[in-house]
Amino acid sequence: MEHRIHPDDALSLVLEHARRHVLPTETVPLEEAMGRALPFTVSSLLDQPPFDKAAIDGYAFRRPLGVISRTAKPYVVIPRPAGGARPPMLLPGQAIRINTGEPLPPETEAVWRLDWTTVEGDRVRFREREAESQVIRRGEHVGLGDPLVTPRLLMPQDLAILAASGYDRVDVSTRPAVAVLSTGSELRAPVARTQDPLAEDAVELALGKSGVFDSNATLLASRLRLAAVRPARLGIAPDDVEHLATAVDEALAQHQVVVLSGGVSMGDTDHVPAVAARLGITGVFHELRMLPGRPTYFGVRGDRALFGLPGNPLSSFLGCELFVVPYLLVRAGIPTTPPTVELTLAKDVRSRHPELVQYLPGRVRWPACVVEPLPCTGPSMLNVLAMADALIRIDPGQELVPEGACVPTLLIRHRV
Repeated sequence: MEHRIHPDDALSLVLEHARRHVLPTETVPLEEAMGRALPFTVSSLLDQPPFDKAAIDGYAFRRPLGVISRTAKPYVVIPRPAGGARPPMLLPGQAIRINTGEPLPPETEAVWRLDWTTVEGDRVRFREREAESQVIRRGEHVGLGDPLVTPRLLMPQDLAILAASGYDRVDVSTRPAVAVLSTGSELRAPVARTQDPLAEDAVELALGKSGVFDSNATLLASRLRLAAVRPARLGIAPDDVEHLATAVDEALAQHQVVVLSGGVSMGDTDHVPAVAARLGITGVFHELRMLPGRPTYFGVRGDRALFGLPGNPLSSFLGCELFVVPYLLVRAGIPTTPPTVELTLAKDVRSRHPELVQYLPGRVRWPACVVEPLPCTGPSMLNVLAMADALIRIDPGQELVPEGACVPTLLIRHRV
């Protein structure tokens, strides 16, 4: 098992196991495919648009023979066909009223916008000058056989373009069975609801003198739902070796991936690595050259995977973003690594541990593409994580990263 491993090397080991155990696919109706993982490229079944069509409301026309200027003479207006039938071929000097998106008659030269026309009985005269034809040609957007959607988590716009090509069902990766389990005898399940006048009393009673509410289960399960997963929350395991061993063994028997939080550091009650070894789980790595999240654990047993994330919320969330989510996406057939963007640092950052990769919570200022580090004194500051929309990466060897430097930044919140 690797110790004190660089997080990039750790990710490579995680994805190596994921690629060996890619999930099968299932067919679902298109309207049920939102957020699901598409593991292959889908091609268009037709040209888009399937015919030449008008880009604006106006008149489709064909110039008279021998006439160079489009506005030299009025055009004879032919009647529109009834019942949505395709319009007849235009003869030289003819025009027909057309609406945006409608099929154009054969031999259409261009479309003149309605605002720039003058109707004179059964004739129409064009004013001003169109810079473009205002015609969208068949296959101009997408051609038959062109790729429509590449491997990804499907979004509304993806489903729309599949529907436009005629698809009403899509093959997506099956959802992996994923369990989330918290460890720690001090943890309590949340009990209160908003707008409850007795909420404070309920909280005080639930916590007692030394309890803390389990936020990691909610944090991790909610994040995994955005990765095409419906995680099973298995509750809280106390700091007892036998209880933890039973809980982990049962979880791995019923789930392909188990995500633990807590119990992975070096304290007297951190039993996860020892319990994993006892259960025949092969440890791949434990302890990263990274802050926060140094004691992160990853182990495998056949096609099963166990992630042990530190109990501090910021550490747990970072481990989920860097390792668990990419692992699940790759198993679903989506080749990926954690997405980062280069942003400009709003102020100096001085590294307290230049030998480690560090991630700092930050706020992004759009559209300036500037990221500002948030005050954070430790990985237990869930309040800072709730304010952050990015994690700034500081690579080893940088004792001072100056204001104005470009820094790789992991975006963790959608812009609204």
